[in-house]
Amino acid sequence: MSNEWRGLRNRPAIDWLADAFVILFGVIATMTVCGYEFAHGDHTVYLVEPLHLAHPELLRNDWFTTQTLQYHSAFSGITSILMRLNIVSQGFLIGYLALVFIFQMAWLTIVRTVGGSRTAYLLSIILYFMSRGGVVLASYSILQDSELLASNIAAVMLLVGIALWLRRWIIPAGLAFGMAGMFHLNYAVAAIGGWCGLVALSYLIKTTPRLSGRALLVGTLFMLAGAFPNIIHALPGALKQRHAGMPLAQFIELYVRIRHPHHYDPSRWSGLEWLTFCWPIPFAVFVLSTWTRRGDVQPEVIDARRQLARVYIGFAIALLIAFIGAGIWYLSTTLVQLSLYRFGVYVHLIGCIAAALLVCDGIARPVLPTARIRRLMVFGTGVSIVIAAMLIVAFGTTDPTNGLESFRRYFAPALIALTCLAFVPAVYAIVRAYAPLVWQRRIFAVVSVLLLALLAIRRGTWRGMVYVGDHTIDQMITCQWIRDPKHTPLDAIFLVSPGEQIFRLHAQRAIVVNFKSPPQLTTELPQWRDRLQDVLGMPSLAPLADFRGDMMGHLDELYDAVPDQTILAAARKYGAEYILLSHRLPGQFDSALVYSRENGTYFLYHIPL
Repeated sequence: MSNEWRGLRNRPAIDWLADAFVILFGVIATMTVCGYEFAHGDHTVYLVEPLHLAHPELLRNDWFTTQTLQYHSAFSGITSILMRLNIVSQGFLIGYLALVFIFQMAWLTIVRTVGGSRTAYLLSIILYFMSRGGVVLASYSILQDSELLASNIAAVMLLVGIALWLRRWIIPAGLAFGMAGMFHLNYAVAAIGGWCGLVALSYLIKTTPRLSGRALLVGTLFMLAGAFPNIIHALPGALKQRHAGMPLAQFIELYVRIRHPHHYDPSRWSGLEWLTFCWPIPFAVFVLSTWTRRGDVQPEVIDARRQLARVYIGFAIALLIAFIGAGIWYLSTTLVQLSLYRFGVYVHLIGCIAAALLVCDGIARPVLPTARIRRLMVFGTGVSIVIAAMLIVAFGTTDPTNGLESFRRYFAPALIALTCLAFVPAVYAIVRAYAPLVWQRRIFAVVSVLLLALLAIRRGTWRGMVYVGDHTIDQMITCQWIRDPKHTPLDAIFLVSPGEQIFRLHAQRAIVVNFKSPPQLTTELPQWRDRLQDVLGMPSLAPLADFRGDMMGHLDELYDAVPDQTILAAARKYGAEYILLSHRLPGQFDSALVYSRENGTYFLYHIPL
């Protein structure tokens, strides 16, 4: 590795400036498309345990928080420390920006290690984000919900591990694999399986260079030290559910068909999802099967290409197993819980890289600079025409109930930005091909400073193309009122609509149940099901499996239609002294009304048990 470091120290300044520019471009593109969110979306689930750890007096009577498996130990521990220090929002913003930087650095490292140009890296970014913003089948992405989540940290660290493995930096690669496994249980399984597979293939199939035994041992220990504790933490619950969990058919109905069809039911995925995921596959198959045949490529680049092909095949096999055993058929509870679909993000990313390499750098023979520029200009023009057509239709729509109106209001700015971004690879290629070296240094230095300034100015205001809309202003005001200990006790239990998503986190009070937060184990799911049925007054949740549309809004409507006596009975059963409704109870309960706002939509009743 000493030769590698010497090579890094001796790199020309223009290379450092070019790398800085393209990485910062990747960061800006990511923030433009994905944006940044805090305390919404999945945070309303995964910040609850850290809140309880930081302040044990809160949520101590909450069933989900205290009596179900919480499997993000490392994330929750770090977050609880930030909460105690009262810097969690600042820490998460810094952490998310750092994660985006690391994501782009790993991405560029992969492209460069397999012999790709920076232009190809830039084009792969555009291709990736043009495909539904990087969201693949089963609604997974590397930066899920545009938040700092345990799964996002794990996804990026696994990509870092892959990039380091391609460089044959074995010890840092093992550390990155271990960090991925430390932050998320699914990635712990993937880290162990992927590492063992790559090591085995490196010994079974002749490769260059050979692995260092000492480096491999240390890297393996790092990987196991990170991944194993997460598996050991979840193992007792996993073993228990094999003997005492609900039957497989009931689990599939409840967990797959009702709660997570967007993740685990391929029959519910749209044609657009399939199209945006599948289009890079032919490019990947062609490139990965032919790019080791050129005789003018260095041996270490050939080795990196072979390794990346093995990574792609490994993730593709995982997806195939998921489609067969947890999609076409559902063969076991564990296979569903492994969430193998989430690893489709790497299949898609590598496919976009392959397509960009084919366009910019060629596979059979190198692409001349003039031909590369022509291709990239045609690509940018094509993107502009498509987006312009979409925007013309959208801006011509004035009906606020029409979906195109929302498109015009929320998506148009990001799409316009994407149009501009689509020409960046061509502009970069022109600068590198025709600008004098001194001007290249000036251009990249100035633009990099401007991109950094843009990040500093925007800070936490990045909205992105798709953002979380999980609450209304009235909901947030209500939660803030309830959160005040002068108004409600810290240990109180509230009965709220199962469609409510933000209450636990923002009101910081225990609730009976909500749809957003199911437990993961089949031994715990029956309690969640029973609570939902009692609160909704339904003998079975089966009708929810057939619903298409906004499930949370549908649950709010069902809750609002539940007879008052059923609501009161559910509150008594689960020890809830407070009931939050969007309608008034009969007049005899007026004395129990403790909160309502003029023109507000919520009524809070305190009914002692």
